[in-house]
Parts: sequence; structure tokens; C-alpha cells
Amino acid sequence: MGDSASLDPVGSQLREVGSLLTGENGKAARYLKELEQARSQCRWKDIPELARKVQKHAPNRPLLVLAERSEVQVIDFLRQRSITALTSTPTSGISNLILPLRDALNDHGACSFDKLRATIILGWIHWILNEPESALDRLSTIDLAAISEDGLKNQDVGDSKHSTVIQGYLLKGTTQESTGRSNEAIGTYIASLPYLSSIISLSTTSKGAYVLDPQLHRWAEQIFSRLCGLLSQRMQHLPVDEQGKALEAFRLWAKFCHYQPKAGLVDVTETGIVSGVKRRDVWKAYYDSLSIVLTHNAQSSQIASSFSVGPADAEKTVVTARRAQRAELKRIETCYESLLLEETTFPKAIQRNDEVERWVEAVIANWRIFCGPTWQDEELGEGGKAAVSRDVLEILYRAATKTFHSTQILRYLFIVHKSLAEFDLAFKAFNSYIDLVDKGQARAEKSGERQPDLDDDDTVLLTAAEAVRLLCQYGSRAEVEKALDVSQKMEQWLSKNSVSPQAARVAYRAMGVGRAHWARVTFENTSRSAIQGEGIQYLKKAMQSTLSTEEDSRTAFSLGLLLAETRDLSGAIDLIKSVIADSNGNETDTTTGPIESEQPSYENERRLCSLWHLLALLLSSKSDFAAAERLCDAAFDQFGDYADLFGQVESQDQARSNGEVIEKDMAYKDSPQTPRGVVDRMEVSEKEGIVQIKITQLALLEVMEGPTAAIEVSHELLGLFRRLFGDPTQPNLLTQSQGLEPMPKTSSSTVKSFGGSILGRPKTSRRKLERHPTTTDKAKTASLASRPSTAEAQVISPPLIKVIGEDGERSEGTPSHRHSHLPFRRSPHAEETPQQADSSRPKSYPAWKQGSDNQDTQKVGMLANPSPEKGTSVLPQTSSGEEVQDRSKTVGRPDQLLPSIPHNMPPTMVPPPAGHSDQPPRQDTRLPSAVPGGPQQMPEPRFAVLQACRQKTSLLVKVWLFIAGLYTRAALLEDAKGAIDEAQKLVEGLEMQVSQESSSSKAFAERGWGLGQSVDELWANVYAERGAVAEAQAAPHEALTYYDQSLAHFTDHPAAIVGLSGVLLDIYSQKIPAEPPEGTFSSTANTLRPASARKSADGQDGGDESPHPTQDGDSPEVLNRVAARDRAYHLLSTLTKLGTGWDDSEAWYMLARAYEESGQIDKAKEVLWWCVELEDGRPLRHWRCVGTGSFVL
Repeated sequence: MGDSASLDPVGSQLREVGSLLTGENGKAARYLKELEQARSQCRWKDIPELARKVQKHAPNRPLLVLAERSEVQVIDFLRQRSITALTSTPTSGISNLILPLRDALNDHGACSFDKLRATIILGWIHWILNEPESALDRLSTIDLAAISEDGLKNQDVGDSKHSTVIQGYLLKGTTQESTGRSNEAIGTYIASLPYLSSIISLSTTSKGAYVLDPQLHRWAEQIFSRLCGLLSQRMQHLPVDEQGKALEAFRLWAKFCHYQPKAGLVDVTETGIVSGVKRRDVWKAYYDSLSIVLTHNAQSSQIASSFSVGPADAEKTVVTARRAQRAELKRIETCYESLLLEETTFPKAIQRNDEVERWVEAVIANWRIFCGPTWQDEELGEGGKAAVSRDVLEILYRAATKTFHSTQILRYLFIVHKSLAEFDLAFKAFNSYIDLVDKGQARAEKSGERQPDLDDDDTVLLTAAEAVRLLCQYGSRAEVEKALDVSQKMEQWLSKNSVSPQAARVAYRAMGVGRAHWARVTFENTSRSAIQGEGIQYLKKAMQSTLSTEEDSRTAFSLGLLLAETRDLSGAIDLIKSVIADSNGNETDTTTGPIESEQPSYENERRLCSLWHLLALLLSSKSDFAAAERLCDAAFDQFGDYADLFGQVESQDQARSNGEVIEKDMAYKDSPQTPRGVVDRMEVSEKEGIVQIKITQLALLEVMEGPTAAIEVSHELLGLFRRLFGDPTQPNLLTQSQGLEPMPKTSSSTVKSFGGSILGRPKTSRRKLERHPTTTDKAKTASLASRPSTAEAQVISPPLIKVIGEDGERSEGTPSHRHSHLPFRRSPHAEETPQQADSSRPKSYPAWKQGSDNQDTQKVGMLANPSPEKGTSVLPQTSSGEEVQDRSKTVGRPDQLLPSIPHNMPPTMVPPPAGHSDQPPRQDTRLPSAVPGGPQQMPEPRFAVLQACRQKTSLLVKVWLFIAGLYTRAALLEDAKGAIDEAQKLVEGLEMQVSQESSSSKAFAERGWGLGQSVDELWANVYAERGAVAEAQAAPHEALTYYDQSLAHFTDHPAAIVGLSGVLLDIYSQKIPAEPPEGTFSSTANTLRPASARKSADGQDGGDESPHPTQDGDSPEVLNRVAARDRAYHLLSTLTKLGTGWDDSEAWYMLARAYEESGQIDKAKEVLWWCVELEDGRPLRHWRCVGTGSFVL
């Protein structure tokens, strides 16, 4: 104990050894060198003889000789104990070595390095004798840090000296572990890393890698294995900066293994330190540590420091660091997997491979994060998230070769294939999964014991619920039928097994969603109500207990939509209102993503968008259009500033001053320097929901103020689509394309007014409707009716907006009220004047709209007022007409002053300062979240290029056809045709892309998995809209031809069937001639042939009888008319039995007319009463426009 002073200064010990080697006589130096080599190479039999020779020729080194002889005896003792496998091996042999070594260490004349070696040997002996405290006391006398630091400066020291220092670090750390000082042990091991790094670097020369001697290799590998094991256990609780330091140890281990490829169990026979750690265990600890760092979502600067990223721009550093993080984890993933598969055998049928399944679990956990919302494609390197999913699939299939009927691997194959939109492969895995579960549960019922290799009941139910969701959301009728089968099987599982309340709620929701979708597509009208009732019962069960905000909103959406379809409007309204109120009341923090983005993810608000939309349609079904419009505004206002929702490139003042279009702000932001908006983190289905809300806004505007008012802002709908999706033919890039024209270079398209131009007219212009407009207001309205705005003319072109009619006046239709019960036929509203159309309210255009053309051109951009205040989920208030005029005069002025703040305004209502989102400003004290989105959050499917293009094209075609409908109802028929032409160009482009992949008729007729519509359905939509325009032009025979073309592409198209039936019934009632007049566009000879001859085209089975059979001897003209009536009846009878037409009041009204024309008055009355019931609960737009058209949120 008293020899610590004799070891100082330790900085010269290694240099002293070198001088001794050169200063001894020739034989002594030679024998000393041979002794060092024998020890380094573990040639223990040669050491006693070499020690004798050193003792003879170097009598000044007695301590070294004693230490070497003692080490040989220790090795012999360890070997004997290993062979006998008895812990009771006599220890008197090595215990007798303690006293001589202790006495020799007190000799102050001994070489300091010899004392170092003797001290380490003595500590080793204490450790072997299970005296850790004595060993630690002895080893604490050595300043290993100073010795290793001096050794780094003297890199010519032999390997034996290196192994002595490393052995000292290992023994000291091990004794600290055994005495409960784990943190100190980690510090000791970490202190050895610089010395180990130097040794590894010395072993790597320009001539290649030099394999370390066995003695040094043995001690070094044990240090790495023990340190990495301790770090992996504590990584979860280490601070972020300490995690980066801990990873350096693993990286040095990887470098050590690369240059010293010796695998297998560390040999502990000659160390006495029981380790039993395989190299693959250390690799797994490395992988687990990287996974913990990934899960913690470290801040950007700390990511950069942890993954060795050089100084660069802050945002670029984050991307580069994340790429390095992904690359490192993938490299370690490969190393561990190769060892695991190489060293693992295929299990027996009654066994399970736990290590492989734990490995798969860890891989899937990381995959969820990489493919989740907190990581972007550019941060994952080449291939992005799709490449990550492909790599995981390969791992799963390789892991399946080392497991026997693993339900876990099948479940993950289903999930990962689903994320790649490979639904056929996903459900093959799911079918195999269900088969194994059924067989396993059957065996468990017979034996009374549950098999350990099967998933638990909760997991099985959650997996089946996910399958039902996918089948209903992305499948067609056949998939919905399969979803019904799966939900029925879930019902059986629930009745037999006891599951957790959370799993039961999710299962009930899936069962309700399955019934709701099946009620839509079933052909049995008599059972539809019963199926819907079952769905409502299951969904109400799922709503009985309090859920998380996310689960609660999902269930409420499904239940509310189903209640709406069953016309329980009051119940649906109360439910949606309560859920929205609860969601806002329980919301504490909108940020669930990584802190480095410094952007809230708005997960709650994103889920509520569809609920706001559904509530708006529910109110529209009660004719409360003003409140419905405010609800649409609230769906956007809940995000606060529009810059948060859509992103912003430059400041508002700069955008206002230059007045230029920021094209890159309208595109996806591939550059990491560009601030992203919430929409850039939305899934495609969420973006489609945003577009649907905007369409509903315009439809509400049309109802309240007429189609012309909606046309004035229809360019905003195209701008919104452009911002969200870009070019449908380019999945990730925004380029000029057919159907998307450049936005006008006016202030209405600048970043400053971007939110207003996309989300519709400012709240200030949505004023309360006045009953008695002034003369000035009427003059303004007349002035505005003479020409459209410049923005409209530039955005919508093509088609070219023709604003002057043949009589020199612009035609303007009256507001279209879709809730008039009868009739249901479309009709052009060209008879009323603009003053008659808007006599009940003043136009909402600001005062500056009247004036010269130049003034219109200069001030058209002021249609987009500044973004509304950061809102909550409270319905926004409207302003008076005077407020609109006063505020509109100041919009867009560079010197515009901020409005004064009322003195009685609460402090929390004052706008927050610049750069802050809260009032009063709040410091961000959040810690990194654990697992973003929770462990059950699964990445949404990422569709192939063609399917993604199909979805975007379908939506854009719907947008153009909606605009065409606005023009038609405003009697701007040429413009309507131009909008239809744009939709047709898009369909032609999609048809060409589909034909390049497959030219079969099935490829055009079926949409396949995913959202969107098939090519044939899109063609049917285009031709049906052309038929509506032809009807508005008083060209019924031309409309009939277009409707026929629509049905030729899609036999059950509702709008085409209703339109065609109206024309056919008009022919039967002789309102129009059966044949077109001479010289007209179309010939209807082919379309008016008897229904039996058109059975294949109309998709009829011939089972229904005509409502009024014909008599023999009728003239050809009469037969032609009757055939037209019969065809209309068969078409309508079939449509009203389908899921797309059972609640279509227009189709039922046409069917009632067919009954009336055939003399069946009682049936006509019955159908008309049903029409009245449907109309009482009919929304402004169909319920299917909410979200993506399914009951899944």
C-alpha cells in the first residue's frame, strides 16, 4: 500500500523500459525481448526458462522475473480450474504469491515499469481469490491515465507493454463493477479508449492490417465487451450529449473487429474474468444503442456532433447528420444479422427462436421511426423511405428461414408490404397469419395450454382491425366483402377470448367500419338498414369508454358519418360537436415530432379537418349554409397562421413589396432551407381532404351568392391543388402541365396573401347577409357582372373565359339551391337578371372593384386579404358590410398600419410577438419525445408512381368538372366546355400512362388498390358532364349521346343514368322528338333501340319486367318511345339498388317519374315519399366527399 510514491513519476515508466532494453548487455537485452514476445504470444511454457536466463544476465530486474513467474502460476491455476470445472480448486498456490510480490514492490530500487507489472499481477491475484476490494485498493495506486497518455507519445513501445496497461484498465474496471461502482467502471473503461484507439491505429499500416498479439487482443476484447454491455444498459437514461460519447466506444469496437477479425466467445480461461459475451452480442448492443439514440430524436446540433458531421449550414447539417445516422445503423444492422444467421440454427417445431424474433422486433421499431412523419425521404439517402422498407422486407424474409411458423414475422410482413402498397402480398401474409392463429387457438382449446409462439389475443385483434381498415379504405367491393368476413371472425374471437379494453375498442370500431362499408356496396336493399344498424351498435360500443384523443376522433368520425347516411342528423351533429370540443379541451401540446424541426406537427388538428368538414355538411343538410361555411373556415383557422399550414419563403412585407409569384413556395420543398408547412407533412389522403373542404366552400358560396360568385374565386381551388400536389404526372415536382396554368403575377399570389388566396375569401368579406342592399351596392354588382377579375381570366385560361354574350351583356345565373325537393333536374338559370339573383343580399366585392379596366387589373390581387388571426376551434365571426369596405381599402398597401387593439381585449387575445406562436410568449422546455406517434403508429402506404398519379389525376379531374358545373349553372357554357376539355386532357394523359404498363381492358376498367378512380370511370365523368352542358344548351339528343358514351365506359354511373333517363322519359312523354331534327349533331337511332337489345351495354340481367308492357300492333314510333321508357326504368331500377345510388334522391325521383309515365301511380307515390325523406337529410354535397370517401379517418 505504501509504494505509490515509488511509482512516480509514472510518465517516464514506459520510456524507462525502452532505455533498459537498449542499455542492457547483449544477452540480457535479447532474453528480455524474447520474454516479452513469449508473454505477448501466450507461450507460457517458455517463460520459466526465459525468466531464469533474464535473472542470470540481468540481475537488476528481480521484480520483473518474480512478476513473470507469478503470472505463469496464475495461468496454470486458471487452466486447472477450467479443466476440473470446480470452484473449490485449492487456492493456496497463488495465495502464497501475494506476500513475495508485496515485499518486492516495497523495494524502491526496482524499475518503475516492473513495479507496474507486479502491481497489476498482484491485483489480478486478489481478483481471482474473490477479494475485489483488495484488488481495487492495489490497482488504485496506479495512475493508468498518465501512463497511457505517455504511451501515446511513445509509439515504439512493444506490444507486451500495451497489454500490461490494457490489463490494468480491465482489472480495475472489473473490480469496480463487482463492488457496485458501475459508473466508475464505465469511466475507467472509457479512459482506456484513446490508448486502444492508438494501438488499433498502430496495427493498421500502409502495408495492411497487423493482427494484434493474442495477449493484447484478449484483454482489449474483454474491455470492449464489458464496456459496450454497460453502455447499452444505460444508454436509455444518458443525456443526449453523453449518448454521442458512448457511441464512440461502439465505433472503436467496430474498427477493432474490422482489423482484428477474431470472432466467437472471448476466451476467459486465462483471464479469470467471466465474460461469456459473443461478438454478435456486442454488435447487438451497438445496434440497440443506435436505436435508442434514434428513438430519442436528439436535437440537430447534437445529432451532428454524435455522427461526426463537419461544420455547415444548420439545416444542411441536420440532413447530413441524419443520413450518417441511417448509414451507420444500416451498417451495424448488416454486421449483426450476418453473425446471427450464421450462428443460429433452424429450431425444432416445438421451439421458437427468441433471439431472431427480438431482432425482428428491434428492426421494425426503427423502421416505424424512419418511415414515420419525423423523417423525410432526403434524410434517408437514395431511395428514401421505400428503400428502407425494402431492406426491412429482406431482413424479414431472411429471418423467416431461421424460425418455424412465426406469427410475428408474418404480421410484420403484412405491415411492411402494406406500407409499400403491395396489398396482394400483404394479404397473402395476412391469410397465412390468420391460418396459423386459427390452428394455434384450436390446439390450445384441446390442450388447455396456449402456445408460446402465437401472438396474444390483443395483437391478433389489432392486426385484424388494421386489415379491415386497409380493405375498406383502399379496396373495392370484393375487398369490402373480405373485410366483412374478417370482422365476423373478430366477433368470434371477442366472444371466446378475454382481451384488454383498448383492443376491444379498436376491434369494435373495425367491425363497425366493416359493416358500414358493406352496407354501401350490398345489392340487397332490404338488408341495408339492418347492416347499418349493426355497424352503429359496434361503433357505439367503441365510443362507450374514454379513449385517447386520436382513437376517440377516429371512432367518432366513423360513427358520425354512418349516422349521417342513416339520416340521424341531430345525433351526428351532437356527436361531432362533442368530440371536437373534447379534442380542443384536452389538447396540451401539438408537437409530437422531433424538436429539431421547431415546428408543431398539429396531429390533432389534422385529424379534426375531416370532422369539421363532416359537421359542415351536416349543417348544410339542415340548410344552415352560413354556419356551414364558417365551419369550413374553422378547419383551416385551427392551424393558426397560414404560414404554419402552407409554409413561407420570404417575409410578408417583402412579398407584398415585390408582388411576384413565389413558384417554389407552391411546390414541394426539397431544399432543407425552405420552411415546410403542415401540408408538407400530410399524407395524400389528408391533402385530398383539404381540397374537398375547399370545394365545399365554393359550393356553399354558390348556394348563398350564386355561381358567379363561386367562379370569381374558383382559381383558388386550382392554386390549392397546385400547392398540395404539384403536377399529377410528376409525383414530387411541380412543373407546367396541361390542366394547371401558371398563377397570375399579381399580389393575390404572393406569399403574403397566399393563405387568403388558397383558403378562400377573407373572413371579413363573409359578412352577414343584408336584406336590403343600397343603390350603391347594386351599382357595384352590375359593374362587376360586366367582366371577371384579372386573376380569374389568367388562372382559368385555358379555357378562355368568354365574358360577353351575344347581346353584349354577361349572362349570370341565379343562386342554385340544391335543397328544393322537386324537380331534381339540372336547369340553366339564365332567365333571371343578376339583380334578381342577388336581390336578397349585397355583393361582397369591395368598393375598389368598380372603375376602369386598369384599376381592376392593378387591384385584383386585393381579393386575397391578409391571413386571418390565429384561430381556435370556435366558429369564426362574420363582419358587417361596412367593415368589409373599410378594410378592403387598406389591403395590400405597403404602408398599411396594424389595427388598434381594444383596451378591453384579454391579454391572451392579443396577437403574439413576431417569432412566437403563443401569447404571452412561452419558452420551449420540451424534452425529446420517446417514440413519435406511439408504438402502434404504422406508416401509411406509399403507392407506386402510376397509382399515385391516378389518385392525383382523379382529384384534379374532379376539380375541373366541379368548375365546369359552376360555369354551366352560371350559363357560361363555352367556359364550361373549356374546363371539361382540361379534364379530358388529364384523362387522356393517365390513359396513356396506364396503357404503357398494361393494355388490357381490365387495366382501364379497374382502379386496383388505392384511392382515385379507374380510367373508364374518369371518362364516364367527363362524358356525363358534357351531357349536362348539352342539356343546358337545349340539345337533348346531343346530351343523350354523351350520356351513352359515359355508360359505355362505366355502366353504373349515377349522373349519366339520371341524365340519360330524364332525356328518355322526355322522349316517351313527347316533350322532345324521338329523333333529332335534320342537321343536328347526333343521331339517336342506336341509343333508342329496345332495352332487350341493349342488355349487355346497360348491364341488365333481364330479370325486371317493364312497368307497362307494350301491345302488338303498336307503331314503330310508339315502340321507340316505350323502349326509351323501359330503358330508363331498367337503368334507374338497377342504380337505386346499388351502393352508389340507393340514397340518390334524383335517381329515385326519375324512377318515380318512370312509374308515373307507365300509369303505376301508387308506386310513384311511394317512391316520391322516399324522395322527400332523402331530401330532408340530403347535404349540399354527398357524404362520400368527406375525407377519402370511406368511413376510415
